Amino acid sequence: MNDYTEECTPPIPIGRQKFAYQCENIVIQPLHGSVNVRAFIPKGGKEPYPNSEKDKVEYYELIIERFTGNSISVEFIKHFKDKSEEQYSTNMSFSSLVNLLFTGHPANVWTREAPVNHFPDEQVR
Repeated sequence: MNDYTEECTPPIPIGRQKFAYQCENIVIQPLHGSVNVRAFIPKGGKEPYPNSEKDKVEYYELIIERFTGNSISVEFIKHFKDKSEEQYSTNMSFSSLVNLLFTGHPANVWTREAPVNHFPDEQVR
């Protein structure tokens, strides 16, 4: 079934995760010019994994790859235990992806100053 939507509801129905063990276990693999991130449902811990589809999903997959010379393709795939899949796909610019990830979210920001040339009269060889 193919369906196009202008705005998606959150693809992963995740509740509040209070502890690190409630976060998905990830594996990152570079594949033929793309980045492939697989996220597996966590097991164990005192608090349950707050995801209503945890019993149906085998793993999640995020693929980021070059779409054109100046755009990125981002795909999110739910791999269900019954071997069916649900796929979300979008294209965006690099700046759109970075802004989407960091705008309005907490982040650590470091500023590194350019190295100082202590011998400005000498040419670099």
